[in-house]
Amino acid sequence: MNTRGKTVAVILSAGSGTRMGEGVAKQQCLLLGQSLLSHTVRAFDHAQGIDGICLVVRSEDMPLAESIAARCRKPVTLCIGAGDRQGSARIGVRSLSDDVTYVAIHDGARCLVTPQIIEKTVEKAWQTGAACAVERVVDTVKTVNTCGQIVGTCERDTLRLAQTPQVFSRALYEEALDHAQQQGLCVTDDCALVEVLGREVSAVEHTDSNFKVTYKKDLFLAECILKERGIEA
Repeated sequence: MNTRGKTVAVILSAGSGTRMGEGVAKQQCLLLGQSLLSHTVRAFDHAQGIDGICLVVRSEDMPLAESIAARCRKPVTLCIGAGDRQGSARIGVRSLSDDVTYVAIHDGARCLVTPQIIEKTVEKAWQTGAACAVERVVDTVKTVNTCGQIVGTCERDTLRLAQTPQVFSRALYEEALDHAQQQGLCVTDDCALVEVLGREVSAVEHTDSNFKVTYKKDLFLAECILKERGIEA
């Protein structure tokens, strides 16, 4: 355990993944013969600085989660998620023991995350209280009006793609969750919850593939990347 107290990864995998169009939740889709979710969990199981894992899933995915947990070296807590991401995150964090002082929130569908990305983001959060894995934007980004017309060009040098893990001191994250609930806020990522409080989040840049598997075509690309990394079926 690090000297700052326990750091636990809360992996959110309670969505239905309807955009996949495979007739099965994407966390159950197979990559190199193993479920997508198992690849995600493996990275955190091997990452230094992560003391445990909380896996938040749908009730129907609990058998899958149990089989993944049984293969982990680190302790794993299993939770049934809510109907939305923020609700699932709240359930996961509130299930943790009192000695957990940092939480690493991660999308279960980001199965390409590496231990190196996790470790860099956790280390930065220990230093600053909040950190997010990000990737530089390489395409030119346009703003478009409601009529579908391009009305502006964004300054690419200041743009980053926010990914996960997003790591926070537990006290800060729970404060952000409570504030969002009180204000009726619904945001697209956890950093936004903290930003609303006026707190800064450190950006941790990386160059590894860490996209969120969303569509059917993403499965093929993810499997190719895993093969390139030497992950065996």
